[in-house]
Amino acid sequence: MDRDIVSIDDDDIDGRWEMMNKPVTVIGMNEVGLATAADLTARGFAVTLFNSGLDDHLLKNKESGIYFNNEWVFPEPVTSDVEEALFASSLVLITESVNHIELLAEMCAPYLTDNHRVVFLGHGSLASIRWTRRLKELDVEANILVGETHLPPYETKYNEDTTEVELLLRTKKLLFSTYPVADNDEFFRGMRSVYPSIEKATNSWEVLLNNLLPETVVAPLLSNLAKFDQDDAHFQVYLDGLSPSVVNVIQEVDQERQKICRALGLEAKNLERRLVETGYARPLNELMEQLKESDVLKKKSIVASDENAQLMEGLHFAIVPWIELANMLELETPTLNALLHIGSVSLDRLLVQEGLTLDKIGFFNETADSLIAAVQETSEQENDEETDEPQLLK
Repeated sequence: MDRDIVSIDDDDIDGRWEMMNKPVTVIGMNEVGLATAADLTARGFAVTLFNSGLDDHLLKNKESGIYFNNEWVFPEPVTSDVEEALFASSLVLITESVNHIELLAEMCAPYLTDNHRVVFLGHGSLASIRWTRRLKELDVEANILVGETHLPPYETKYNEDTTEVELLLRTKKLLFSTYPVADNDEFFRGMRSVYPSIEKATNSWEVLLNNLLPETVVAPLLSNLAKFDQDDAHFQVYLDGLSPSVVNVIQEVDQERQKICRALGLEAKNLERRLVETGYARPLNELMEQLKESDVLKKKSIVASDENAQLMEGLHFAIVPWIELANMLELETPTLNALLHIGSVSLDRLLVQEGLTLDKIGFFNETADSLIAAVQETSEQENDEETDEPQLLK
């Protein structure tokens, strides 16, 4: 590998992140991955783009670059060598499908060091917990900082004919949490230098419970089941599929989500406010108006099919763990339960078995206190953090 690695010897923490040609590794060749690589390259970061081979990648010809935000951008290098990708930078941004978290951990494990900071840029899905748990099972000894956002930093639309990644939105507010929660200002400031819209979340549960897919994708699609069996290329969920009854379902999902938030001591903002804060909608009087008038949502390609990745992700990695949390906290969630049942029947899928049940990541019969404690910094980790020297970023 002949790529120069930038090392920082300055003791100033901020300086480590603010140097010229800041190196960043992006793992993921989907829409968000290409947008991340193109945007950061255009902003002066030295981006290494890694193709894991786990998902269909959209960059068909790396020499042609990425057409993003009305200009051609050429991330360099593009590699399928995981060792090269992880050697290039200590900051690793992962946009791959949440279905592949454990496989990615296995792929990266031999090459991870104490220097690495790993961030999952996706819809909150407890990716940090799953990643950390798998690394522990693999006996990885490196002390790797890991975090995740509640939404991707971009909303995009990919044009297969022109290979353009159209930028629909730079997310205006990104909740970010490390796992476990740590008083690591360096990590947070570093991420803010990459994405200034990042704000600290209370913990991983807050990131999970602010995933927007259940309200903006799952509920409206499952409320328009007839379209699953029709080849209607002109049907648009936010133009044709919203009615007062559908919006009622969305609002009930949001109410049940807020109950779970409150039970865990988290701020429970309604959907209308969250759409405005993230930039998905304008502050209009009614939720119906917000959804129908959203320039971002109207342009999204939301297909009524089990091939819709966001539909399946919202069911598997948001609704399933939301319901599990509610059950542990002895909360009733009839609308979420109904959506999960309707989804299972209509798609002919075993969604609970396929989805992220909390026992799969080590949570059994928990209380609110034990759930909160489980994602906090442990005393052993705190002691390690006090005695270990901070690692410099490459």
